[in-house]
Amino acid sequence: MNAASEPAEKFSPPEELANAISASVGMVLSIVALVVMVVSASGKGAVYVASAAVFGGSLVALYLASALNHALVAGRAKHFFHNVDLAAIYLLIAGTYTPFTLVALHNRTGNLMFCAIWILALIGTVRTLIKPNEYEAKLDKVGVISYLAMGWMVLVAPAQIIAAIPTAGLIWILVGGAFYSGGVFFFRMTKLRYHHLIWHLFVIGGSACHVIAIQRYVLTIVPL
Repeated sequence: MNAASEPAEKFSPPEELANAISASVGMVLSIVALVVMVVSASGKGAVYVASAAVFGGSLVALYLASALNHALVAGRAKHFFHNVDLAAIYLLIAGTYTPFTLVALHNRTGNLMFCAIWILALIGTVRTLIKPNEYEAKLDKVGVISYLAMGWMVLVAPAQIIAAIPTAGLIWILVGGAFYSGGVFFFRMTKLRYHHLIWHLFVIGGSACHVIAIQRYVLTIVPL
């Protein structure tokens, strides 16, 4: 999970090992979350199950891509999964929005947000995957800005979100967003050893908060 592109040389072997292990832990936790959410959503309708599966699947995809990116040695395969890692962030953002837009909002605004976020995610994914299979030497500012802008698209319809989700759920959503956004600070601290591991831990924290919000306060909404 790379918020921007970094040459492999910036990580010592122990750091890269820690990066791979942390991403692998995130992947295992994501698989557990996926199963729990889909089982919880079963019996409530196809939209609930699909939303849970899309969110959980996007989590698994992100951490799997990140684990492979950091586990592989420098070469074509590593460069490929580096780009896949970056692209998976777009899919996770859209995947996270899916339950909120289709289940919690469940109205015209939600449908429009769902379409908008996925169109942006697909554009970002294509933009990332068509880049050369090599690490950039500098920060991908467009990528970082687009991640943050998409992540906080919830502010487009705050009143409807507040009305649809209990206060406790909103708190979990905001804390999760703060984890994701705050982690970028450590990601940029390239002179700090294990800064990328810290970034991974922040991302895992953000994912956990959003899993709690969706599992406890969105998938429990009684179908209309």
